[in-house]
Amino acid sequence: MNFLIGGVGLTAVIAAVAIYKMAGQGEKIDIDEVINDFRVLRTAFSQFKKDGKGLCEDLKSLIPYMPEKRNIKWERYAISIDQKYMIVKDAKSMPAEQILKRLGSTSFAKNNKLFLSFGSVTTISKIEPVAKFRIIPSEGFTTITRIEFDYSGSVTEDDEISDVKWENMQNRYAEHGIKKIRLKVQDKNGNWSEWAEEQIVVKELKGVKSINSGHDSVYIVHNNGKADGFGRNEFGQLAMGNTVPLARRKTLNLVDNAEQIDGGEFHTVILTYDRKVLTCGRNNFGQLGQGDRTDAVSTKQIWGLENIKHISAGDNFGAALSTSGHVYTWGNNEYGQLGIEPSYFKELPTKVEGIENIKAISCGSTHMLALGYDGIVYSWGDNRNGQLGLGFKGKNHEPVVTTIAGIKGICAGRGFSLAITEAGKVKGWGMNSKNQLGILGESELLFAETILDVKAIVELKSKGNFVVALDDIGQVYTWGHYSGVDDDYPMKPVRIGEFKYIKSVSATTDAGYAIDDKGDVLRWGRNINKIENVLFFEEETVPEKNGADKKEAKNGPAQKKEARA
Repeated sequence: MNFLIGGVGLTAVIAAVAIYKMAGQGEKIDIDEVINDFRVLRTAFSQFKKDGKGLCEDLKSLIPYMPEKRNIKWERYAISIDQKYMIVKDAKSMPAEQILKRLGSTSFAKNNKLFLSFGSVTTISKIEPVAKFRIIPSEGFTTITRIEFDYSGSVTEDDEISDVKWENMQNRYAEHGIKKIRLKVQDKNGNWSEWAEEQIVVKELKGVKSINSGHDSVYIVHNNGKADGFGRNEFGQLAMGNTVPLARRKTLNLVDNAEQIDGGEFHTVILTYDRKVLTCGRNNFGQLGQGDRTDAVSTKQIWGLENIKHISAGDNFGAALSTSGHVYTWGNNEYGQLGIEPSYFKELPTKVEGIENIKAISCGSTHMLALGYDGIVYSWGDNRNGQLGLGFKGKNHEPVVTTIAGIKGICAGRGFSLAITEAGKVKGWGMNSKNQLGILGESELLFAETILDVKAIVELKSKGNFVVALDDIGQVYTWGHYSGVDDDYPMKPVRIGEFKYIKSVSATTDAGYAIDDKGDVLRWGRNINKIENVLFFEEETVPEKNGADKKEAKNGPAQKKEARA
């Protein structure tokens, strides 16, 4: 008898312990089941209120209004006294944060209960949104890489994305290092996904890319998008944010994303790696393309010019070539050099009609050339010296086909024009009074003639009455009149120094320039045998007692040059 009683007592104790454990663990509840129950009851509650039924004291009162039949465990839920929430009575074993994230709005958790708002809550999504994105390109990122992001692979209900949020998403990363990019997407119901995350490594390209110039200002573009320069700067054309001239090279502190820079008489045009156009300097003809004629010492973007792949600057006008092969011009138009009906100036870019599928452009002083992908050259503007290549003189404001074909490169100069044939030969036409065409015996040419003393040419530059040319093995040639009143200048092409491996050449109105594979800028003038290296400007710490040296350090070494043989 005592054994039986003891056995019964033991059984009762075990049962009590089991019940206690079950109560402590709580019921394991399925998230989707709770959310779907709430979705149905919320809809039913909304209809219940519309029918003016007063207070809902028991959720079972909503059964007639439910849009679909569901086997709801009514003992699991209750409605709050203020009628604003459906209460999940026991949420201890439930991942409450996940439910609240999916429901959003003013729902909250308290004392192991969930209060799911009947108010202005976002619609519950049938599919939980998931953010996904890919980076284009997928590798090889540098500080000049143009990057695109595609998030079309994200998963949302009905594949509809109403909004996106990015963190650290840029089309170009100017600084090298590890970059973490994050994305979240919102579906049509207003629900947000978790963050999707990717990392990329951005490297910095070393070395220089090109050299170019205005009348008396020089710009060196580096592979990392930065630039340095020197020369005249009275209108802020050096993109330094001031009007202080530079005798030596100095970093252009307003430029950090340059793909190409070109200069006119006193203004500068900059093409960025994200295919936008910036300008600075003088603006008396609207040559900055800003819609006004106010000079600017700081760079400003030309709004409306997008997807640009090449730029060029004439004396007081500018031009841009889009990736779709269209040409846009602005600035001085006295000679019809903008390719539009003659007018004094245009302050905003205008599309040049009548040409398409253009590969390259070049602005001369007062005329312009365009090269089609088919090798045909178009010209317009000033034609007082036959520089349009039409076989006659007289300006023409509409683009016309020249007599030159089979061309791969062009260069418009001051009253003359040059072209590089597919074979690497150079043809010239227009003014030749200072042997700008490298041809003897004619002061001007109305039809193109071949310059016989150069071959395999890949680049031509001119801003004055002379030309600088670069061949395919890095050798430099020049011809024409540099400066002065004497006749001691190369009337036919001559080689400059013993240069090899020159990367790019340029010319101001009185000096030629070349940049080598080490990044050194080499300069020569009327004495083409005297070649010098343009040094970088460096601040120097000078003792206080040496007044003269202190003044030099403040203003920069004036004209000290390093000669090169």
